[in-house]
Amino acid sequence: DVGDMADLIHGLKSKRWGYGSRVGVVTISGGAGIVMADRAEELGLSIEAFEESTIAELRNTLPVFASFANPLDVTAGALSSPEVIEVAIKAVVADANVDMLAVGLAAASGTAALLDARVLAKIANEYALPMAISWHGPRHLNVEAYDILEFAGLSVFATPSRAIRALSAAYSFGNALQNKAELTRLCQIDVVDTTEKTELLNEAEAKVFLDGTGIE
Repeated sequence: DVGDMADLIHGLKSKRWGYGSRVGVVTISGGAGIVMADRAEELGLSIEAFEESTIAELRNTLPVFASFANPLDVTAGALSSPEVIEVAIKAVVADANVDMLAVGLAAASGTAALLDARVLAKIANEYALPMAISWHGPRHLNVEAYDILEFAGLSVFATPSRAIRALSAAYSFGNALQNKAELTRLCQIDVVDTTEKTELLNEAEAKVFLDGTGIE
């Protein structure tokens, strides 16, 4: 699917490779967090419980009615408190059970979205782990916030599932990088003899040539 391919390219452009499959999920919407967690498991990623020290830090930072499990629901009220968002996300990315980060901003817009974009850009500058953001706030109303995220090299996706799909690509590529022999084999190409005479084929001739190769 062309849309999937575009998402993968978008997700890999930051060159942040995943060397572990464990995803930490932080959202302002419990429903989005569940969608992300389910999609992660469908794609072979894992959602591990946070360490007790992480949960203790989150309890000291977030409202008592927040969800302190993974996926973490910081609640929409935290949107207007960038310092709370920053502490919560830093606690998650520092957790030993988290290799990649997925953030769900739902339809956040205006000043809150701008403040949160600045926090995410700051965290991206401090931590090298793969990050994907699900956010469907209108771009024309949040131009500066989108620009901040893009300048920081962060990928933004319109749905939670697409954000997780991008992280799965970062993990797949990172996993391949750890197996250099296999990566070399996959990327190996035969040397092309540029002196050999070639000819252009029309569509019908090309189909005949490819028949039986398994290429469609």
